[in-house]
Amino acid sequence: MIHIVTSKNRHLYARQLQEMHQLRRLHFIEENGWTDLKVVDGGEVDQFDDDRAVYLLALGPDDEIEVGLRVRSTLDGCILTDCFPHMIAQGVPPLNGPEAWEMSRIFSTHAYRKNRRGGRRVAEAFLAAMEVAHAHGARRLVGMVDMRLYPLASNIAWDLKLTGLPAPYAFGVMAGVYAPIGASEIARLRESLGGLSAAGYEVEDEDIALCGDFQGIESQFLRASAAVRPMVDMDEGPHAIAAAAALYAYFDGRRIGQPERERTGA
Repeated sequence: MIHIVTSKNRHLYARQLQEMHQLRRLHFIEENGWTDLKVVDGGEVDQFDDDRAVYLLALGPDDEIEVGLRVRSTLDGCILTDCFPHMIAQGVPPLNGPEAWEMSRIFSTHAYRKNRRGGRRVAEAFLAAMEVAHAHGARRLVGMVDMRLYPLASNIAWDLKLTGLPAPYAFGVMAGVYAPIGASEIARLRESLGGLSAAGYEVEDEDIALCGDFQGIESQFLRASAAVRPMVDMDEGPHAIAAAAALYAYFDGRRIGQPERERTGA
């Protein structure tokens, strides 16, 4: 499960968000040597860490961050188009505006890379990004990738495309990228990850009240979303079955599956 952290539920993730910014400083500044980034209170931040930013977090067994990714509407700004327009060739579809969301600041921790094989949780984070952007009416994700990581990014079951030729930047060689998103693209990536019905979930206060903590929510999410066996056959008590059914009702098209305007009636 990938935690979808928005301006509405950030109060539930104060510890994780502080950790995320610190890990971004460690990864991008200390390890990658990006010297043009800003550090505030020990964490890396930029102008896109505002109320419109959505953070996608994969948590470990102690609620520590294993993978982090930021997605955001490009209606009022986009790193790729605003700062690196020379990376965009003619004929590329619009990379900002109502049809595009930007993905940025992707990282995984040393502990995750050491103790887990493969990049499944990274792929789940990208799937959650597709789900969130698609739910808000976007048709593509855009971003930038260092060419050292391009083989890994392109190995995921999505149609990742270059926006133009790779070019040098201060810390290596990079390229702009975009990936179309729609029902079929999301279904394809879900199928590649074992037939997931969803990757991301936006936790609310009532979820904490129902399940107790993040680990309880993740457990019920897995029960609700992975069709391993019928729920009534689970070796669980009535309370656990009811909790799983209630959680399934939350994410099965009622929140992340519909744009905000449809869910609220606005």
